[in-house]
Formats: sequence, structure tokens, C-alpha cells
Amino acid sequence: ISWMSYICTAGSASCLMDLPQQIEQQPFTVLCAAFTSATLFQTTVRPCELNTLTVSFATNMEIPSFTAITVSGLLDASSPDNDGLSIFGQKKNGVLQDNTLQSQAKWSQGSGKLVTLLNGDFPLPSTRSGVSYSFSFSIRNAPSLAASPFSISAEGFLSAPVVNLVPRNLSSDPAVSAFLSQSTATPGAANLITVSLRFNIDFGSPSLIVTIGPFSGAIAPNGPVALQDGDGTMNHLIFKASQDGMQGTGYWNSSASSLTLHIASSWPSSA
Repeated sequence: ISWMSYICTAGSASCLMDLPQQIEQQPFTVLCAAFTSATLFQTTVRPCELNTLTVSFATNMEIPSFTAITVSGLLDASSPDNDGLSIFGQKKNGVLQDNTLQSQAKWSQGSGKLVTLLNGDFPLPSTRSGVSYSFSFSIRNAPSLAASPFSISAEGFLSAPVVNLVPRNLSSDPAVSAFLSQSTATPGAANLITVSLRFNIDFGSPSLIVTIGPFSGAIAPNGPVALQDGDGTMNHLIFKASQDGMQGTGYWNSSASSLTLHIASSWPSSA
């Protein structure tokens, strides 16, 4: 709040009083406590993987000790509720230190919120205006794209949207490119089908099931089928017909005319 003008009166004379040029020095000017910056970094975009998130923030005035700092918008993360989630990697203007925030935070999966408290181990206030603070914590990514906006808040301070400096979402949806070829177009002949797949992220067993089809009109008995190494890379051993099946096999579903592949070992995105 800022008063527009001041009047000085002496007897019957009066005049407007000059005010300082800087707004902060003008009498009764009150700033709204607010976050001036907030950013969020992450270490992975892979679905369901453990992701280390780093929050950096600054305010225009001090935040008192024992104030709760809340990071919101982490919806659909896979990590369950945790009242003792570890806070680590605390920095002040880029320099490591461990006494601004308490070492544990409360994580709520349902609300997508992380609440951590400022410490009171040194003279109030606990943070300084214009100083950049950062901290890290780890939770599991969502199984698919999570597009909710992130924000940071503290009691008595205007909340601020968090600028995500990595792909905006907590998790990146898997994308696949595929190429399919055959050995013959002769009706009724045995046909060797060659499939080439490439994903944009790594997968580990048993996080992925691949279904290829339908091959309309194809005739083959229902059940496991042997896969062949098409290019000498032995990538066919990545797959198996079921979670308990042999490596290098797939499961042919005759009613759906499709082939199902389970991941037997890790599948790198470059394969």
C-alpha cells in the first residue's frame, strides 16, 4: 500500500511534500510478501522411475523460521504417502548447506503436495530476501503424462507458479516407431515376419507388454512361438511369451491374430 501524497501545513500556508524517488523509502509503502522466482528441475522423464526433483526459490522479504514451504501440482506421482520424505542437497546462492530446511518433509500422493518446514536453529528470520535457496527430494514419476501446473507457497506469502526447466511434465509418455516386413505374399505359405521397434525411453522388466497385430487371416496355433534373431544383435532375447516364459519367445493369440511380447530384460531406448 502506498499513500499518493503528503501535505505540510504551517498556519495558513500549506504545500505538498516531496517524496523519495525509491518506492521502498516512501512513508507507509508496504510490500506484499511474495516469491520472486521459483524453478523446478528433474533427473528423468521415464514413467514410474525414481525422479529427483530440485526446487529453487527466492522471495522479496524474509520467511520466518518454522514456516511451511509447500510445493503443489505433483499429481499422479507413483510414490505413496510419506511423512518422512528425505530433503537433501540444500543450497544457498548455489553453495551447499543443510540448515535452512528440516531434513524430512511430508509427501501426500493424493493431493500431489510436498510440505517442508524451515528450521529455527539460527537467528530469525530463516531466509533472506533476494537470496536463492534450493533443495531436492525424490519421488516416482507418474505412469503417463502428468501435465498439472506446479506452484510454491508459504504462509503469508503470495504463491508463485514454478517454472519447469525440463520438459514441462513430470513424466514423458513412451513413444514408439515400428517397421514391419514379410518374406512372402503367397497365399497359404509360411511367412517370416520381421518387426523393428524403437522407443524414446528405456524399459525394464516387467514394465512393458508389447502387442503386435492384428494379422488378419493368419493361421497359427495358439500359444508360445519362437522368435528369431533378425540382425545378429540378439535383441529377440529381450522378449518372452509371458512373465514366466522363456527368453526369445512370444505368445500368439489365434483369436485376436496378434503376438504378445513381455520384457525379459532391460530395453534401452537406443536398441
